[in-house]
Amino acid sequence: MLAVDDEAASLELIQALVGALAPVTAVESGEAALEKLQDGGYAVVLLDVGLPGIDGFETMRRMRELPSARHTPVIFLTGQIGDEQVRRGYELGAADYLLKPFEPEILRAKVKVFVDLMELRHEAQTLSHRVLHDQLTGLPTRALFTDRLENALARLARRGGAVAVLFLDLNEFKAVNDGLGHDAGDQLLIELADRLQRSIRASDTAARYGGDEFLVLLEGLDDEQEIEQLVSRIGSALEAPYRLAGEEVHVSTAIGLATTDDAHADPFALIRSADESMFRVKRVGANERGRMTA
Repeated sequence: MLAVDDEAASLELIQALVGALAPVTAVESGEAALEKLQDGGYAVVLLDVGLPGIDGFETMRRMRELPSARHTPVIFLTGQIGDEQVRRGYELGAADYLLKPFEPEILRAKVKVFVDLMELRHEAQTLSHRVLHDQLTGLPTRALFTDRLENALARLARRGGAVAVLFLDLNEFKAVNDGLGHDAGDQLLIELADRLQRSIRASDTAARYGGDEFLVLLEGLDDEQEIEQLVSRIGSALEAPYRLAGEEVHVSTAIGLATTDDAHADPFALIRSADESMFRVKRVGANERGRMTA
């Protein structure tokens, strides 16, 4: 939590009363508080109203302009309180007021509410990440990929252009598992996922479809040449040998491709088209690319 008060004794008291609930960062001015809030991450701000320089109200107003602190709850601290102060504070979005000197149990109870809420949010975010990301590679799962594909298709109606789905399949994955062991197979998948992430643009999405199959979503595409360049870059990144179990291993990848400029295209049909394209590639030979247009 962040405690903002120009009285050192008040900051020491806050630390003593609520320091066991969460780490306390203490500053003595609104300017210093705004600097700390640039990085966000605070469960609650205990903000003295009567600060030198910019007062607590102005500090909070500026807080709400910071993306990192826009929704951080604020409890105002004041030695005296009137209707006008209360009105102004709540208009700015204050969560509560506390009158100095603090009642220890009341301060702890109010702070604990916000600390517990932040812990719950973190737990929910962690759970959501685990559900939507593959535990081995860290890539998005099929469900998250499909959601992003649906959003990319919806954006076509506003921006035009095209999207492409790549379906990738490793050709020698079983041989690696059988010859070098499953740990080497896992390391191969992790390394391939890392290469995929490094070879795509920030706006694109790489995902693990299942087993040794992966998906890539390319969006905001303008022409065929751009698609070819992006697919070629991905293919080149995957062609380099892998170092597995102390051995240099060459693994080929079949890449199927499906593209569309139709905002109403079925995302599942697009993935199936890329999958079918990949199977045709496997029949032709490794490290080749096929195409279907949806």
